[in-house]
Amino acid sequence: MAQIQPPQIQAVQVPAAQIQTNAVITSGVNFRSEPAGTADVISTLPGGLEVESVQESGNWVLIRFANQDGSGMGQEGWVFNTFLESTLLANTVADTGAVASIAASNAPADAPAIAPAMAPGADEQ
Repeated sequence: MAQIQPPQIQAVQVPAAQIQTNAVITSGVNFRSEPAGTADVISTLPGGLEVESVQESGNWVLIRFANQDGSGMGQEGWVFNTFLESTLLANTVADTGAVASIAASNAPADAPAIAPAMAPGADEQ
């Protein structure tokens, strides 16, 4: 009697050129076909992989990432949100000078003043 093989689960394929990364995988995570812990695992994604966060469903995030095989294609699937870190917040903080503002508000009263950085494109008044 022949053994029945389970079907191969494939991620949705998307053109890599359409992917705009805005998050990074923090550690190895199961990449799933649906937003549920019982959904089929497509593969395991490594920490450090840059991805695009597309949509949220409860604690699950639909992501896209470019294949590393040079095919010009990417994949789309679901990961649990605790395994993602946004890169947008880090870029926004750096671009707006919020770090300087936070540092100044936590400085001792006799510390020299820190001027906040200008946001890109902002004109001095």
